[in-house]
Amino acid sequence: MEYVLEYQGMKAICTTTGAELVSLTKDGGREVIWQGDETYWNGRNPNLFPIVCSLKNSKTVINGVEYTIPKHGFVRRKEFELVEKTDKSITFLYRDNEETKQHYPFSFRFYVTHTLTEDGFITEYRVENTDKQTMLFGLGGHTAYNCPMKEGDSFTDYEIRFSETETHPVYQCVAEDLGGLLYERGIRKEYENVSVIPLKYDIFDLDALMFSKLNSKKIQLIHQSGDYGVEVEVDGFSCLGIWTPIKKEAPFLCIEPWTIIPDKEDTTGVFSEKPNITALEAGKSKTYSYRVRLI
Repeated sequence: MEYVLEYQGMKAICTTTGAELVSLTKDGGREVIWQGDETYWNGRNPNLFPIVCSLKNSKTVINGVEYTIPKHGFVRRKEFELVEKTDKSITFLYRDNEETKQHYPFSFRFYVTHTLTEDGFITEYRVENTDKQTMLFGLGGHTAYNCPMKEGDSFTDYEIRFSETETHPVYQCVAEDLGGLLYERGIRKEYENVSVIPLKYDIFDLDALMFSKLNSKKIQLIHQSGDYGVEVEVDGFSCLGIWTPIKKEAPFLCIEPWTIIPDKEDTTGVFSEKPNITALEAGKSKTYSYRVRLI
């Protein structure tokens, strides 16, 4: 089911399927969110939990038991419950069930709240551990922004700007394995110690750029003139993915705040040893958010 939010000229459409915000316009203007097209990618703005990207062989070991968790987790195509709605805000809930227990042993509540602001929106995630044991998880956003943003522009008229210089390893897949694992030989040195990345499609010939640790709180997808674009401000996210489909010259770019990175090639396969894993004590909750501003 779809729901409409409106606030000070901003309009969003949100859906119970995946708890996604699937449309954003201002004053009836041009669509900000990619609307999905099988030619390129049918996604729009999925929410990723309890992993981001892939596990090695899709498997992991939790408390001595092997589980299979699908790529990007298991909530992104599921029906969420509507918890609360106002004119400008909506909250959805997905909770553990018999199906999730086949992939992931923990009891949880996963809330997604979208709130319109005067210049964009805020997406907030709240994870509640309703289990009697410490819960392990990762999560992330995957918002796809239309790019180019105006008629007459091209993809290469835009760039990524970081609020800080990014100094940590940036990974990409290797040619012989585009399955999402991180290899030391896949580190892209040219994207370390940078604060601006001019966009070109061939940057993504080996899939997403994956920033293993993020210095910046703000990331912009912006026209080189600086006159228009979007800014993503993160709170609680330590990693980042930037993606457009491989060799398709798709008219969109995803900016993906993550708490966790994909498995490395030498992973032990033990979930608790996964880089950046979050351990949440029984009965506790944790909140993350990202704010999107139209420039």
